[in-house]
Amino acid sequence: MQRDRGTVSAYKKRIRILKEQAELDGYSLNHPSKAAFLEFLEKNPLIRRGRLLLMENGNLRAVWKGENGVHIGLQFLNSRSIQYVIFKQRENSSPVSRVYGCDTMKGIAKQIDAFDLGDVLYS
Repeated sequence: MQRDRGTVSAYKKRIRILKEQAELDGYSLNHPSKAAFLEFLEKNPLIRRGRLLLMENGNLRAVWKGENGVHIGLQFLNSRSIQYVIFKQRENSSPVSRVYGCDTMKGIAKQIDAFDLGDVLYS
């Protein structure tokens, strides 16, 4: 798979900016969270750019949104644990499925597959 170096570079620049802003506000970047996010990028070379935030607890949180209210948010705790929230309407007339929890990177990949979110996350 060909890595989109522009996406990785943009994320790294965003992390630097978030870290600087957090320090001005009196909190810091959680390094295990940063390492987990960078590992996630490494394991997902075709990832699209999403919105990247730094939570007040120091964790990075990435969010991707798609059509019809599709939403996936991942908060990177460390290399073994990622909190997730997913909203997905499976069919036009069905209610929106809402799930959340904490899982491993492999488990997150299974959630992405189960909810058919590849088109939201990958180019």
